[in-house]
Amino acid sequence: MFALNPSRASPGRVPGVLMTTPPIETPDGQPRPGAAEPSAGRARPDQDRISTRCYSPDALVAILDALPEGAFLMDPDGTLLALNQTLAERLGRPRAALLGSNVYELLDPETLITRRQAVAQVLETGQPIRFEDVRGGRIIAHSLNPVFDDQGRVVQIAVFGADITARRQAERQLRESESRFRTLFTESQQATLLIEEGRVSAANRAALKMLRLDRPEQLLGRSLAELSPPVQPDGRASAAKADELIRLAYEQGGCAFEWQHLRADGEPFPALVLVTVIRHHGKDLLHNVWQDLTEQKQAQERIANLIYHDALTGLPNRVLGQDQLQHALAAASRHHASLAVLYLDLDKFKYVNDTHGHSVGDRLLKEVAHRLSRELRAEDFLCRLSGDEFMLILTDLPGAAPLASVATACERLLAHLTPPYDLGTAQIFTTFAIGAAVYPQDGRDGETLMRNADTALHTAKQAGLHGYCLFEARMNRALTEYVQTREALHGALEQGEFALRYQPQVCLRTGRVVGMEALIRWRRRGAELLLPGTFIGAAEESGLIVPIGRWLLHEACRQAVAWQADGLRDLTIAVNLSAVQFRRPEIMGEVLDALAASGLAPGLLELELTESLLLQNEAIVQETVTRWKAQGIKLAIDDFGTGYSSLAYLKHFRVDKLKIDRSFIIDILQDEEARAIVQAMIQMARGLNLRTIAEGVEAAAVAEQLRVMGCDEAQGYLYSPPLAAEELWAWLRDRGGVPTDRG
Repeated sequence: MFALNPSRASPGRVPGVLMTTPPIETPDGQPRPGAAEPSAGRARPDQDRISTRCYSPDALVAILDALPEGAFLMDPDGTLLALNQTLAERLGRPRAALLGSNVYELLDPETLITRRQAVAQVLETGQPIRFEDVRGGRIIAHSLNPVFDDQGRVVQIAVFGADITARRQAERQLRESESRFRTLFTESQQATLLIEEGRVSAANRAALKMLRLDRPEQLLGRSLAELSPPVQPDGRASAAKADELIRLAYEQGGCAFEWQHLRADGEPFPALVLVTVIRHHGKDLLHNVWQDLTEQKQAQERIANLIYHDALTGLPNRVLGQDQLQHALAAASRHHASLAVLYLDLDKFKYVNDTHGHSVGDRLLKEVAHRLSRELRAEDFLCRLSGDEFMLILTDLPGAAPLASVATACERLLAHLTPPYDLGTAQIFTTFAIGAAVYPQDGRDGETLMRNADTALHTAKQAGLHGYCLFEARMNRALTEYVQTREALHGALEQGEFALRYQPQVCLRTGRVVGMEALIRWRRRGAELLLPGTFIGAAEESGLIVPIGRWLLHEACRQAVAWQADGLRDLTIAVNLSAVQFRRPEIMGEVLDALAASGLAPGLLELELTESLLLQNEAIVQETVTRWKAQGIKLAIDDFGTGYSSLAYLKHFRVDKLKIDRSFIIDILQDEEARAIVQAMIQMARGLNLRTIAEGVEAAAVAEQLRVMGCDEAQGYLYSPPLAAEELWAWLRDRGGVPTDRG
């Protein structure tokens, strides 16, 4: 048995844990009398303290949960800071409910005084205290262990308890009967040895198996040092340390320590040695129980690997990456060198997960990590920050032109990452964005460099697919404006800052207005109306697009019904749906709610969706689209031709209309290729019984060309800019397209 003692805390880190010995016994195997007895002095590295390690809060909780007995961390006032699940279950309350409560309120009156005394003694002496008591016929060993701050003050106390009833009973039985002792000794599944005058006098079969020996004779008469490497892991000679520990065991009646042993084939292995002084045949012997710690050590290494490495890619994680950056910065400062921090992100990685599944997305990330690792120099560092974002640290940059070197590195990485990824079930083509910040000009500390690299990455992604960007100070200003926009969006809806403008959609054959597209505008704190391009991105990232889009739906449907009441019949109202809105399962109900609240006929509502949106989670999209179509709602593909155009999905999703993007329309008169593309789109739509509408029509000659090509509808400044509802009524009146008896 052993306890776990927190080590001295360092600034900004959760204290680690320290493995220590079980409760001290007298030479006859009995616990020392007294409710609470401190150890003889501060734990020495070669005595009580076995190993120390600093872990993150999550790791500390994981380690505590691995303990079979109750364990918790408290402050000097008794407030619970952390506890394991075993203790929570024993107390019959959820762990979350216990955190922050006072330990003394959980104790029964019989133990309250002794526990307060023990805590006070730990706080006063700064020494750990171990004691035992009996509860319900069970013997419980307790350990109270101080945690110090960097000034040597006790700031926390770690408390551990263990049920040692079975061991006490076994010891008593061994003392009562030599026969029973011999039987238990021989048949025990734990490796056990008797040491007399420093040498092995008896060993059971488990000990022989642990050491890979065939006969007891191979072990008898040998010293502990002879079964060990010349030097222990702490650097001390095995012979000298063994002598000291044996002497200590006789003085205290027993002890526990970690020891490096050797198997018969020369393989070293760690073991926890529990030593008890027993009386046997009138002699004081050392009863040694060995516990092979090989698997435990491997488990600790695995835990440490999980703490500091990414489980999917095997790369170091953010925690280790930040630590490595600090070391790299310290080295760069000493040598007056430059280094670069690169943030790398996959473009539209979510589409890969949505389209091909998360298993394919995971394989893609692993392959990207592999390619990046192959491109790095030995002195560089790579880690996975989160999701599809990686961080690279490039060290030893040329002093004369570090920026040029970083730019070259970014170009090399992008070129290396460009080839398609053959993932077995799918071949993925993807692009990347890289943002870079250089020490010392872009920041002298890790936090600043990482923040600026992230800002540069954000700028690169905004600039377009597959590119890189080196940090510049102006980017912070742009990012600040972006953040301010996001903040200003909060409350904008409640304050009535949004408004709708409507752009007519005209039949090219008859010249009649057949519909209106509802376009949102934002009057930010009384300023001029802002176009969607300035705030929709921020609204989507913040999630505010959901309530904003819901308002837009309701307002557009309401206005369409108001026009009907004024005599404008059969006008379709077109509303854009954001991908963020569409991916929510509530979108179906929200559309139907808008129709029901306004009284608008479903056939007069046209929802505009992007091509890429239809290819995400195809089964879910199909279900939603099918339900809308069953209600009579019309569907249009917005910005057709700019995304993932496919004849298959057009037929599959039964859309009603294609909106040809203005980028194809603007040069239709001068560019034969653009004209051919538009003609092909129109012919394809006709073959699928779909209507077409051209966006961005600004000249009569363009409208005529589209009419001749067979395009059904058009919208653009040739007819009207987006107008407020009242302005639109006046525009219609001027065209002779509204009833004259409007009340």
